[in-house]
Amino acid sequence: MIAQFKPIGVVCCQLKELKDVPFHWKISEVEGKIKIFEEFKDGIKGIERFSHIAAIFIFHKSKGYQLIQTPRDGRERGVFATGSPLRPNPIGLSILKLVKVENNILHVKWLDMIDGTPILDIKPFHFNEIKKKFS
Repeated sequence: MIAQFKPIGVVCCQLKELKDVPFHWKISEVEGKIKIFEEFKDGIKGIERFSHIAAIFIFHKSKGYQLIQTPRDGRERGVFATGSPLRPNPIGLSILKLVKVENNILHVKWLDMIDGTPILDIKPFHFNEIKKKFS
């Protein structure tokens, strides 16, 4: 069975082109918003209790894929060892710092998506617990 997805929201930020996106291995200082569509607004109730979220999104500007790639660091490797948008299934995952919640708008930091990116799902991310566990 092939799953079909319906975006629950969209990213609004200053990053307009793929070339503007920070390296995925660096923590981005880019701030922006995730606008949750009205029909899904009730789904974010209580999310303000978390300091971070995991956002699953579509690389909506991606065209095709390459199994072997040479990322910005110049070392050739397989696509699954990169954050490249050129993937067999153009799905991305970002851990974002949740700054505040206003109605259906999530104000976030650490963005590595471009303006207009469709958001498929959001999950609370227990950043502090993970940090403690691996420190």
